[in-house]
Amino acid sequence: MDKIVMMDLVRTGPYPQIPKKVVPTLSESTLSAINDFLRAKAYSSRKKTLYEYLVFIPKALTQIGVYAISDITKEDIRNWINVYLDKKSRNVQCHSIGYLATFFRHCQKRGFISEFPITRRMRIKAPPSRARNLDEYEYSKVKKLSETLTLQKRLIVEFLDSTGARCGELLKLKVSDIDFATCEATVVGKGGKTRTIRFSKECSYLFKELIKQRESDQDYVFRSPTGKEMYPQYIQEFVSKLGKDAGLKSSLIPHKFRHSKATREVANGRLLKEVSEMLGHRFLVTTMIYVHLISQDVKTAYERAMESHDKR
Repeated sequence: MDKIVMMDLVRTGPYPQIPKKVVPTLSESTLSAINDFLRAKAYSSRKKTLYEYLVFIPKALTQIGVYAISDITKEDIRNWINVYLDKKSRNVQCHSIGYLATFFRHCQKRGFISEFPITRRMRIKAPPSRARNLDEYEYSKVKKLSETLTLQKRLIVEFLDSTGARCGELLKLKVSDIDFATCEATVVGKGGKTRTIRFSKECSYLFKELIKQRESDQDYVFRSPTGKEMYPQYIQEFVSKLGKDAGLKSSLIPHKFRHSKATREVANGRLLKEVSEMLGHRFLVTTMIYVHLISQDVKTAYERAMESHDKR
């Protein structure tokens, strides 16, 4: 299925609905179940998650090969897992089965199916996070190369890097949320919670230049090349390309800037509680995961800084 078509379905209307011509191999009842599920999820899911449901569910049901959703059995799901997920990573297996389970739970609740076809033994536990920070050399290469990007892309990289903000927080940022006098911005995090974050002087300059270039006043700072709402995929794609162009051995994702910012703050001796508040973590243990991922040199630097702090 064409990803552009699917993305347009997410953009238009209060909720996406898949027309029969897009997935002719599925029955009307199956299509009704998918559209009912998408309609329900449109009010509780992020657009990124909704897009993933929109692409994955019809594809998976087509692969399962049962015309009517009410006829799907546990054996059908087992065969699908063996054929289509066997050689995939544990992470892909976990997410794929999880998405399908969420869909089937909805279908059972709504009466589209009578029996839940996914057993506990089919579920796969996700592997532990192995997110890695950028080392100093990689960081320097990425920062240097980012200076050749367009103004908006350069600002996105600088904002993520200097604040440790989430990609979703960046996308929701409005011009009215920015305080240029203090180099601070109010962002909306997970659960709709707001917090104030500080950005760099360079970021402030880029913000002003970008706003100055706009032909009309727009609520959101970051817009797509066509002037419409920007989606996470746009940032993920150009950040990934930035990493490849910089010659990084591992893939570069927006969240790595968040990990790297946390690492630098810890290395400079900032209290974990302060770093946790900066990142918008609800629990300190979440921030501790970031600390477990950093190098021994950084941990040693943090311990020395804490010793100096205690002697004051």
